[in-house]
Amino acid sequence: MKKILILFLVMNVQANRLEKVYIHRVPQAEQLHETPHIELEKLVFYFDEKPTVHSIVHNDQENKGWRHETYFFSFNGMHNRCKNKLSEMQQNAKHYRIACTEVDQPRKGLRVELCYDPNNIACACDTFDSITQHKGVVVRLINKSFLNQIGSIEKPLLQLAYNQKPHIVIDCGHGGSDPGAIGMFGIAEKDVTLKVGTTLADLLKKKAFLLL
Repeated sequence: MKKILILFLVMNVQANRLEKVYIHRVPQAEQLHETPHIELEKLVFYFDEKPTVHSIVHNDQENKGWRHETYFFSFNGMHNRCKNKLSEMQQNAKHYRIACTEVDQPRKGLRVELCYDPNNIACACDTFDSITQHKGVVVRLINKSFLNQIGSIEKPLLQLAYNQKPHIVIDCGHGGSDPGAIGMFGIAEKDVTLKVGTTLADLLKKKAFLLL
């Protein structure tokens, strides 16, 4: 019984692999409060099994007043398509820096390093279960400057979004390199949602509704 249990644990660890990586990045103005986006960067990782997540927070030595956060996700390998994506995650912006590195020591996994100005940016790391049954980890860099600006506005946000004429916004979700779930016969979720969204838009236009 003991040998069977050990074998199961080894197989479970070996099965944990980084399968997919996605980057969501928005254009930035010189001043963050002029960038109308709450999320500046979102790094999304999909694993076969839920990875162990370690985090360390300390002050950045190169930039006084900046915060340096390091996240480590343990795994036993990655799909080849992930390697190029990791290089695309490297970022050296005015208010923050990102570095993603595959490491073997002290254990095999992925190290994500974030350096940012805490006066203008906040960081959050969460885990989730995806609809593809993968175990996900998402790291967000939040535009704290713009978020504070919204909070200081006297009028409600919905009232500020109001135009002279009402508009309907259709968000199909996914798109680009993010296909969403892959169904039977290789059908991508983004293709289905886009078709539904455009069909809905055409129906609304025929009814003389305005779309944004």
